[in-house]
Amino acid sequence: GYLVPPERRRIIEAAREVDRAAQGVWRLMRGAGAPVSGEVRVTSTDSLCLRVLPQIAAELRALAPDLSLVFLCTNAHLDLGRVHADITVRPARQLPDDLAGIGVGHMRFAAFAPAGLAEADCDGLPWLGLHGALARSDAARWMEAEGIEPEGGADSFVVLAEMVALRQGRALLPEFLAAQDARLQPLPGTEVGMTVPLWVAAHPDLAEVPRVAKVRGLLCEALARRFAA
Repeated sequence: GYLVPPERRRIIEAAREVDRAAQGVWRLMRGAGAPVSGEVRVTSTDSLCLRVLPQIAAELRALAPDLSLVFLCTNAHLDLGRVHADITVRPARQLPDDLAGIGVGHMRFAAFAPAGLAEADCDGLPWLGLHGALARSDAARWMEAEGIEPEGGADSFVVLAEMVALRQGRALLPEFLAAQDARLQPLPGTEVGMTVPLWVAAHPDLAEVPRVAKVRGLLCEALARRFAA
């Protein structure tokens, strides 16, 4: 409910410039002379952190034993400019201008229902909605375009998959997540045909720091094997 007088907005913008400059100095100092060893923080969605990235971490450990990965699991986008994380693995149509990213493939989506139900029984289940950060996703836009009016739901595809498995509804899910759960089946009679690009990105000031560049390259190779097809 507060308003900033027009003559004060220049002060706020000047303060933001100072903050951006200070953060830039911190990123450069953090990366200067850094060895190819130590900790690298990777932020990603809960679906990827649960089903994909731990397996890749084991592969990376064998290839780069002096590096250790810390996964920050969140569906919200962390600020890499403030060094909340070193690398982000994200599905997105496009990346913000302040990130340097490499496309590694596409995440496919499909509609899923509880396993063992006939098509007529699936039709009687409510659609589960996408909330929080997922409300701004391509999956949410697909549901809106289809005129679907959901009931309940969650802000996590992992939680949605569990709700479907417990026969609380049907939902749009990443195929890689649902394919590993025998309690789920593709929703009969529903073709989604939606894919979302998958990126491995870092802030430009950190992208060439040796340990970040090493992990980013290994992540790209490992994810491309899983999502490039």
